[in-house]
Amino acid sequence: MKQKHLKLSVVFLTLTLTLLIGMQLSAVLAASPDWTSFRGAASNNAVAQVETPKTAEEAELLFKISLKDPSDWQTNVSDPVRLGETVYLAVGDELRAFDAKTGAVIATGALSAPIGYICRLYAQDGKIFVPLGDGRVEALSCEMLSSIWVSEALPPITTASGTFSHQLSSTLTGSDGRIYAATACADYSNSYAGTILCLDAETGEAIWKWENDAAGYYWSGAVLSEQTMYLAGDDGILLALDTSSGQERARIDLGDRVRASLVLDGNFLYATTYNGTFHRIALVDSGTFGAVQSVNFAAGSTSTPAVFGGKAYVGGNTADYTGLLAVIDLATMSVERTYDAPAAVQASPFVAVGEDGAVAVYYTSNTTPGALYVLTDGNAEVLFTPSAQEQNYCMASVSAGADGTLFYTNDSGTLFAISRKQQTDPIPGSEPESSVPSEQESSGSDAASTGPAEGTTSENSAPPALGESFPLGAFFALLVSAVTLAAFAVLLKQKSK
Repeated sequence: MKQKHLKLSVVFLTLTLTLLIGMQLSAVLAASPDWTSFRGAASNNAVAQVETPKTAEEAELLFKISLKDPSDWQTNVSDPVRLGETVYLAVGDELRAFDAKTGAVIATGALSAPIGYICRLYAQDGKIFVPLGDGRVEALSCEMLSSIWVSEALPPITTASGTFSHQLSSTLTGSDGRIYAATACADYSNSYAGTILCLDAETGEAIWKWENDAAGYYWSGAVLSEQTMYLAGDDGILLALDTSSGQERARIDLGDRVRASLVLDGNFLYATTYNGTFHRIALVDSGTFGAVQSVNFAAGSTSTPAVFGGKAYVGGNTADYTGLLAVIDLATMSVERTYDAPAAVQASPFVAVGEDGAVAVYYTSNTTPGALYVLTDGNAEVLFTPSAQEQNYCMASVSAGADGTLFYTNDSGTLFAISRKQQTDPIPGSEPESSVPSEQESSGSDAASTGPAEGTTSENSAPPALGESFPLGAFFALLVSAVTLAAFAVLLKQKSK
């Protein structure tokens, strides 16, 4: 009898522990994934399963934050990253943290130097890594926004075109305690040299450097796969470097400069060249390249593509600088359709996939009013237009929160947070009090009623960069609990015999 009671006690203890573990795993899986880099994920593929506003009538301005005076062209603003419910941006010589629900300022921290015109933050292991305008990287604490380290400055490069300091306008990435960055020694239109850096994420010390004496890395960005770093720059050369040593494994010539980040999806790399050509590069073992397929979709492009459902979405421009968003069929490597925009789409699209599988593609156009556009069901239209005082040019790309809120900036120095309108009437007196009432507007529905005109012309879907993981976590917890309860019932039945 004592042995049976002991067995029963063990079963109860096992049940309790299993339920607790299941609940804990469910909570971990349910935690909001973060947007830790320029395109949200290490693959640079800005695709997320999330419910977002899909029409101007459905969208509203959750909040807006004036980050600087619109007439101040000396102060630059970074692309945002988001950790949990906190949004981080670098503004001039500061790193700032905001509440992602209200826009309220949480903290500010001083940077060692101002950022450049293009600044793409990266978050990893409790740190925010900030590319500084002088070519260095600074690491700051996510909680205190205090400086942890600043990487060593690189010496200027002297070429036949002059002497140039390093700029850091590339997309940062990292893995396994290392941070990867790439610089450019450049003037207004060309680069003449550059350095690829592998930094220790804890100390900022250089683990290795790869120097390019022919061109730099301007607006480009790397991806990592199986101990290989892939990156292309202004010389059009796509490199495969060993992440441990920086040793070159392979290279191919894409035919024109690359001023966009690479995208990794399955066993393929995707690249956009400056001449408006989209490339699909097969990867084989040991960091080498297979077949390359290419299709021209525009006269020019600096847009990082987003790949989903057998299609690629990428921005560009025609010869007269009219903008376009291209949809490319990956099976045939042909342009399925293009959609006109007022000016060059220099931004990188974001693809949101709803619970019903519907796809919405978000992008901006580099002209006033600096509006936000959306492509759904074959129709491109304006989703949101800033009010008069915030209208300006826009090269910024769209990012998203796990709740479907869309974040972007334009050259007015304003951060916009666009959310879905509430589907039901709120209970009287239940609306939360705004912590930034002077900055909020009630809706983005005053956007222009006409969108960009439709243009003319039609596996490898990546895991979502963000996602609604709660159903998966809840399912896991219920499954574990059900199995344990079934085992418990069997033991009780055996006890009763």
